[in-house]
Amino acid sequence: ASFSGIFNLKELDYEDDFLKASEIPREKLPDLFPSIHVVGELLPTVAVELNLVKGIPVVLGGHDVPCTAVGAGNVTKGRIYNYIGSSAWISVATDSPLLGKNVKTYNGAHVIPDMYTSQVAIYAAGASYQWIRDTICQEELISAKKFGENVYDLMDKKASDSTPGSNNVIFVPGLMGGGTIHPNPNIKGAFLGLTLSNNKKDLIRATMEGVAFDLRLALDEFKKMGVEADEIRIVGGGSQSKLWRQIFSDIYNSKIIVTNIEQETAALG
Repeated sequence: ASFSGIFNLKELDYEDDFLKASEIPREKLPDLFPSIHVVGELLPTVAVELNLVKGIPVVLGGHDVPCTAVGAGNVTKGRIYNYIGSSAWISVATDSPLLGKNVKTYNGAHVIPDMYTSQVAIYAAGASYQWIRDTICQEELISAKKFGENVYDLMDKKASDSTPGSNNVIFVPGLMGGGTIHPNPNIKGAFLGLTLSNNKKDLIRATMEGVAFDLRLALDEFKKMGVEADEIRIVGGGSQSKLWRQIFSDIYNSKIIVTNIEQETAALG
C-alpha cells in the first residue's frame, strides 16, 4: 500500500486528499496491516506437499524492494543495498522517509516495523545485458549451448579483454525509457563514441559500465541527502558477475559486499 501513490508515509494510512483527487472511495480499498501481520496458518495439505510442519504462521508479506532488503540484511538505518536484475535499484534503510523538494528517490514502508526504504531505480539493467547477448553474442550463445557453459561467463571474459572505459565507447541504458532520476518514457538507449577500431568486447563492457554509471547517479542522489556508503551489498542475478561487481566498485568508489544469497533474495526476505 505504501508504494501505491495514494498513501501518507508519515501517517501510514491512505491519504484522503489523494483518494478524493483520484475519485477512489476508501471503502473500495483493502484494510491496512503491517507486513508481519499474521493472516492465518499454513494449510495442512500444503504443509504435507511442502514437507513442512503444520500450523506455521503465514504473514502478510511486503513489496519486493523491502523484502529484498531483508534478504540482503538491509535492516538497520543507513545500510545500502544494490539489486541487479532485469531492472536495478539502490536502496537505503531509514527511520523516516527521504522526502523534500526535487528529491528523486521513491519511498515505502519497510517490512521491518518503524522503518522505511528509500530507493532510486533504472529500468534496463540486466535487461540491457540480455539485449546485448541476444543482439551480438550469437557466437557465445552457440558455444555455451554446445559445451554446457554459462553464456554470461563467456561475455564477461570478452568484456575483460576490453579496457576500463571500453575504449571510449559509452552506453546509455535507456532501452526501457528513463528511470526515477529521469522519469521520461521517451528516453532511448544509445552507444556513443563508436569508431572503426571498436569491437564486440568494447560494446559488451560499455553496456556493463553504462548501467553502473546510471546507478552511480542514483547513489549521488542519496549523497545529496547526506546518505554515504562505505560499503554496498549487491544482490540479484547481475551480482554473480565478478567483472560487473568490480566495475560497480570502481564506479561507485565503494566496497561491494557479496551475500551468500545472490539471486532469490526477495523470496528469502
